[in-house]
Amino acid sequence: MNATQVLEALEEIKATSSKTGKEELVKRHLEDPLFKRVVVAAYDPYVTYGLKTKKMTANGVGDLGDTPSKWVILEQLASRTLTGNMARAAYDTLIATSNAPTAEIIWRIVNKDLRAGFTANTVNRVA
Repeated sequence: MNATQVLEALEEIKATSSKTGKEELVKRHLEDPLFKRVVVAAYDPYVTYGLKTKKMTANGVGDLGDTPSKWVILEQLASRTLTGNMARAAYDTLIATSNAPTAEIIWRIVNKDLRAGFTANTVNRVA
């Protein structure tokens, strides 16, 4: 799975109206390592990223699945290795060097809301 497919999976879950349908889709998609990593990064209650973010335009080509450095920056934000202006600059660079689906997913992760109509409780129930 790549970022585009993860975003499509999130939109598919969002479009499903029934609770059991959402749970089945979440369970199925959690089998993919990238989808699972995105969900854990967004819904882990012990991880925050220390930024208030707004959507930005992405011009890059880097994908979330094939660019480990994007995860390193998110981990540095979560561990507070990067703070203040350095954190903001790293986040801005991260978004600018990402393709549009990756930028959208990163924005959702940092804001701790995947906007797909399910929560950490759903993940815990099905996983």
